[in-house]
Amino acid sequence: MAGVGTPLNPEEPARGPVAGGDAAGGDVAGGDAAGGDAAGGPVAGGDTAGGPVAGGFVAGGDGARGASRPSRPLIERAGMASIAAVIALLFGAVAVAAWYGGEGFLAVMSGSGALMTAWAGGNTLLRG
Repeated sequence: MAGVGTPLNPEEPARGPVAGGDAAGGDVAGGDAAGGDAAGGPVAGGDTAGGPVAGGFVAGGDGARGASRPSRPLIERAGMASIAAVIALLFGAVAVAAWYGGEGFLAVMSGSGALMTAWAGGNTLLRG
């Protein structure tokens, strides 16, 4: 299998061991001593230092930062924001009921959940 600094894809530059990977292969997170997955074979897709893994990119890797992606359609953003609004209202209702029921901690936690959900829904709608 691949040694230290040997890429899985010959076209990729050589890299050192990856945090969480094995010392012998350095190309997979949590791999075995042979440099592959738990079954002994290479992990499909690439390494965890920014290469594609199972059809996507690892957050914080080479391809994840600054990569521009197309904005979602307005109807999709509005739909997700409306779902977030309903959930935020439910959180708010639980917060009010908990406050009047004497459960201050539950009220504060539900209220913060309502605010965070409303914020996420607003960001989804405005930023795409």
